[in-house]
Amino acid sequence: MIELSIAPLVVAANTGSTSRIVLAVTVLAFAGALVAARRPRERPLAGKSTHRTSSPAQAVGPEARQTEWLNTALLFVLAGYIMFDRPFAWIHVPGTPLFVGEMVLALGIAVIFTTNTGLPTLIRSSSSLRALRVFMVWGAVLLAVGILPYGLDAIRDSAIWYYGMVAFFVVMLFVSRPQRVNEWLIAFAKLLPIYLIWYPFATVVHRIVGESIYVPDSEVPLFFHRSGNMAVLSAIGIAFLWMADGDSKLFTSRQRAWLTSVATLVIVFTGLQNRGGMVSSAALIAALLFLLSKRRTEMVMMMMGILVFFASIGLVFDVKIELFDDRDISIEQFTKNITSIFNPDEGGQRQTETTAWRLNIWEQVLDDVTNDSPIMGFGPGPDLGERYDISTDPTHPLRNPHNSHVGVLARMGWVGIILWAMLWITWMAEMQTLRRRLRYRDRPRESALATWIMLAPIPILVNAVFDPTLEGAQVSMLLWAFYGAGSALVILNQQNRLPVLTETRFPQVERVPTHSAAN
Repeated sequence: MIELSIAPLVVAANTGSTSRIVLAVTVLAFAGALVAARRPRERPLAGKSTHRTSSPAQAVGPEARQTEWLNTALLFVLAGYIMFDRPFAWIHVPGTPLFVGEMVLALGIAVIFTTNTGLPTLIRSSSSLRALRVFMVWGAVLLAVGILPYGLDAIRDSAIWYYGMVAFFVVMLFVSRPQRVNEWLIAFAKLLPIYLIWYPFATVVHRIVGESIYVPDSEVPLFFHRSGNMAVLSAIGIAFLWMADGDSKLFTSRQRAWLTSVATLVIVFTGLQNRGGMVSSAALIAALLFLLSKRRTEMVMMMMGILVFFASIGLVFDVKIELFDDRDISIEQFTKNITSIFNPDEGGQRQTETTAWRLNIWEQVLDDVTNDSPIMGFGPGPDLGERYDISTDPTHPLRNPHNSHVGVLARMGWVGIILWAMLWITWMAEMQTLRRRLRYRDRPRESALATWIMLAPIPILVNAVFDPTLEGAQVSMLLWAFYGAGSALVILNQQNRLPVLTETRFPQVERVPTHSAAN
């Protein structure tokens, strides 16, 4: 058995949070110094001015290399989160709270301060980015108040807003080189079939291996996946196949049919364990059907067909597979989960108690914030699980309400929750305007991409009602990446620089002919 069950955050809290904060600041400074050191001093050329270009799109040389490092690192980390969920997020420097996500944030901050990104100008040109900036500033104010009494815990409780830096990184990357829109599109299209096929295997492997193998220096099982996250990403994949690639440029009709079937099975499969993932997926599918202009019936028939096929097998052979700890894979369990969504009493005593438990916590938080600290909430740092005497596991006590949105209210007060709502309303309005303008300008593929990006955060935000997923990098960074991608498309469209989308997952690289010295 390979088991290293020392959680770095707990170690940091017990050994002195101040020293850990100093270490984190030192590493951030060191990362910035490394990037700056690789940037050669500009030298004047004959007949040319030495002033830095004002347009981030014209960045060349060292600045282009630094943004490319960030682009590669961000793509790698997001792909890791999609494929491996929480175990990947727990990759870190042993004995420190420096996780892979925080390392990418450090790299991005270093790139911003050492290159001509033009980020302030980009923020001023986008309502959604301005709204995000205000939300993050409010979070930073609360962190400044809580960091001295609570130390590292205050930083950890601020994750939901400081991961918003990812949105600014994506905007910076796309606007500095618009062709990255196609690069990210192709990257997701290539990853989509891989993660859809991997999820069922990952669940089975985790069931077989159990908790015998852990991520080094953590208590996270190596093959652990949250079922709600798998369902959400499967639904996002279906939306990509039918909306972003509705004209079958990246996938053939047969490939789309197979992948839709696999994604549907993953949603049902994970829905047996997690109702939140099923509800979140249903919310996205409903929105997708509402916005699809063609092939709506084809998609519904394909998804229903695969459900009817496997349901028939389950009924005829009375299939029952004990894969999860407290629920089996069977038609009876699936039916029970569906009915319990609308009537918690139908889910049995456990479901009734769970629903009542959550509603009771949320009601207490709402009353306490409103009566005790309506402006600033309780701030980052206090252990809300201890305050409300709640826990699902004595060895892993809860620090936040079992709802990321209620967590925003608890940590950031009514000011924070209003800013949280406003930034998403502003972003959705921008995306809706963008997709309509692109359609009117006869750019249907770009309009479809904007629509998919607008839809993708919906299941993530819905799932956060059932599970506090936005406190973890594996979900939060992906959410903010979608936010940044949408804002970047809006800015590129304003600048008339939105690229024509690629029509293949495997674009051929144009080779420049080389000539010998003799020629």
